[in-house]
Order: sequence, then structure tokens, then C-alpha cells
Amino acid sequence: MIEIAAVVTAVENGYLEVESASTGCGRCHEPGGCGGVSLGSMLCAKSRRLRVRNDLPGPVQVGDQVDVGVADGILGQAALVTYALPLAGLLLGALAGARGGDVGAILGGAAGLGVAWLLARRMRRQAEARAGDLVVVRHRPA
Repeated sequence: MIEIAAVVTAVENGYLEVESASTGCGRCHEPGGCGGVSLGSMLCAKSRRLRVRNDLPGPVQVGDQVDVGVADGILGQAALVTYALPLAGLLLGALAGARGGDVGAILGGAAGLGVAWLLARRMRRQAEARAGDLVVVRHRPA
């Protein structure tokens, strides 16, 4: 399980809204760390807001620090949807449009990429709606 440090920004109906300034696993600077914070800061400079189910036994307040755990398989699925799906759409669209020559391949590739992008966006929204994939591992009151 990968853990991400975050700060609680809202508490409502059994859920926490947290803001994560880090885009890496938290071990980026240690030997054997992923180095993802470097890549993440280039691709996504702003902080990320997440909605997490609150299973903590004690009270949680805005400003508390928490560590949010992300299951290992979730990151693999996210990478597949983010990178492989649009690439597959581009290639399949280009192959389908190749019957119409170069212009057909370009238009088919663009259409395939657009459809794959819309599908990836929808899958991302569905994944974000499932807050059960994220769990609070540690709670540090402010």
C-alpha cells in the first residue's frame, strides 16, 4: 500500500476531504524510493483534493494531518487508463482510417484518441467516486 500525506480540509457525513501537496509516494528521496514526486511536480504542479471515507474512531478536525493509503492495484489501473487507453484509441483509429489513405488515418487516429479520452475521463470520474479505494492509515491531530 502506498501512503500519501494530506491535510484535512473538510469533514462531512462520514467522509473527509483532504488536500495532498505531494504527488509521490512519500519515499521519493530515500534509497529505493519511486522518484514519482519529481515527475508528478512536472505534470501536476497544483495540490490534489481527495474525498476519503472516515473510518477513524476519534474525532477529526479541519487542519489535522492524515496519511491516506492507496491500494497497489489502483495505481496500475490508473496508469493503464491514463496512458494505454488513449494510445490504443489513437492506434486503432488510425488503423481503421488507413483505408482512406493518409488523411483517413489522421482523421481516424484523432477520432480514436478523442473517444478514448472521453472514455478515460468517464472511468476516472467513476474511480474517484469510489472513495472506498482510499483509506486513512494514520491520523495526527493539529
